[in-house]
Amino acid sequence: MRSYTEYLKSKTEEPLLLQAARTGDLGTIAREILAGADVDQKNHRGYSPLMLAAYNDQYDAALLLIEAGADVNSADKGGNTVVMGAAFKGHTEIMQLLLRQGARIDSKNFANQTALDFARTFGRREIIPLLERHGKTPNVFQRLGHLISFFVNQISYRLKHS
Repeated sequence: MRSYTEYLKSKTEEPLLLQAARTGDLGTIAREILAGADVDQKNHRGYSPLMLAAYNDQYDAALLLIEAGADVNSADKGGNTVVMGAAFKGHTEIMQLLLRQGARIDSKNFANQTALDFARTFGRREIIPLLERHGKTPNVFQRLGHLISFFVNQISYRLKHS
């Protein structure tokens, strides 16, 4: 049977890929990926390697992880996403990278906060316009959804009033 101290130590030790992502150690990240490490593995708090790289402003590490297939929308145990971490810390280049890779900005954590809420709360003036502009550019599926909704409402109205 393990001691409580051993249990606590096991909860705080992180796999090598997570440590390397946090510090931006590209050589170790590449070796771990080539050895088959899961790029979306998580630590005891639910942080993925990409989350740690983004939070610590490790652009090259984040790019390498994304190129290896890391989930740009991963969330931790509190529902906080990679984009929320970049917004909280004010890492503009990381945010631009995540947005280019299709990261969602409308996700909400368990406190019902979005990345834009984090940027506004912590005064991240460079991040706020990025998120606002990104949110105002609906993709083709959103536009199609709005168009379908418009026509359904029109048909419903005409059926009720004919």
